[in-house]
Amino acid sequence: MNLSFSGVFAEARALWQRERILLVAVAAVFLFLPCLSAQFFLPLPDLGKADGREAMSEAILAWFNVYGGWFMLELVVITYGAGALLVLLLDPARPTAGASLIRALRLLPSLLIVWTCALLLISLGSTLLLVVAFYIAGRLLLAGPALVAGPGVGPIRALIDGVKLSHRRGWMLSAVAIVTFGAGQVAQLIPGMLIGALAASGTAQPLLLAPLEILAAAAAAAGWLALVIVQAAAYRLARQGM
Repeated sequence: MNLSFSGVFAEARALWQRERILLVAVAAVFLFLPCLSAQFFLPLPDLGKADGREAMSEAILAWFNVYGGWFMLELVVITYGAGALLVLLLDPARPTAGASLIRALRLLPSLLIVWTCALLLISLGSTLLLVVAFYIAGRLLLAGPALVAGPGVGPIRALIDGVKLSHRRGWMLSAVAIVTFGAGQVAQLIPGMLIGALAASGTAQPLLLAPLEILAAAAAAAGWLALVIVQAAAYRLARQGM
């Protein structure tokens, strides 16, 4: 199978069909539960009264001062879960869920460094042009899998390997990431709009909100899971083509 737009999704579908039981088990604990906790207990920043960029920045900073620690904890747990999923998908030894969780724990500091560097580079690119940020995201899409699949690979080497593997494939991988991430955002949009409508109408009873919040968390977790699977699929195809 070639490393192409359709090839990545075909490989991702094959990986899902092969490992879906373990993938769902790990994702339910380390992707869905953090998303659900955030949905229930972390309010969104209050930007309704922010009438300018400065006011918006102040509102976000005020929110982060109160909830930033919990938000960062959510991201760390999701990163750990994503690492365990990558181990399940890329380790040729076909580890059990328990073994993948143990290895992901050892990889967690390096994974946090890799994905923090990637986000910083993407953010820097967005200050120039949004299209630059998209391209950088495509070039760095394989850095996480490179860290997990390469024995003894450190975070900086993983970033370099990810860039090398995406040579001349940056725009295609960017499109893969955009489609996958966008699908996850669309899946969250409907329950999010309904939650917002109920809150605005003053009829936001817990019994009405809870199913919608669970649905929104499930959509967010599914989006994370899909992104991890396509990363693993693209990495496998890139390695086959070398």
